[in-house]
Amino acid sequence: MAEINNLMEEIANAALEKNTKIASLALVADTGKVVYQTKNWDLTNQTKIILDAVKGNKEFVLNSLKFSVISNDSTKIVGVNKGGMGAVLILKYKGGLLISYVMPGAGTEGALNFLEQYVKKISEIK
Repeated sequence: MAEINNLMEEIANAALEKNTKIASLALVADTGKVVYQTKNWDLTNQTKIILDAVKGNKEFVLNSLKFSVISNDSTKIVGVNKGGMGAVLILKYKGGLLISYVMPGAGTEGALNFLEQYVKKISEIK
């Protein structure tokens, strides 16, 4: 668990340094268990919503914000808030999901490119 925490801290720090506008991060296992979450984002009681988005739901609500899925493929899901209140990125890795909240006004493509480089590292941690 310490290895996951260290890697997630590394991702958070790098995201800040690279000005990706990623505000929150979480890891959710395929079972729905929250493995890691930043202190500013509590998804403990919302993992079913996330898993349902992965299964194909076109809309979901996290922490009172509604997101519409604009992209869903075998590796990632992008949900945007139509009111301009940011986006949620869900990247799949072996064993679970890397979830991030991207601040309003930020492009999702840059954040996705940034996070994709860490998915393999997360998958390798046991």
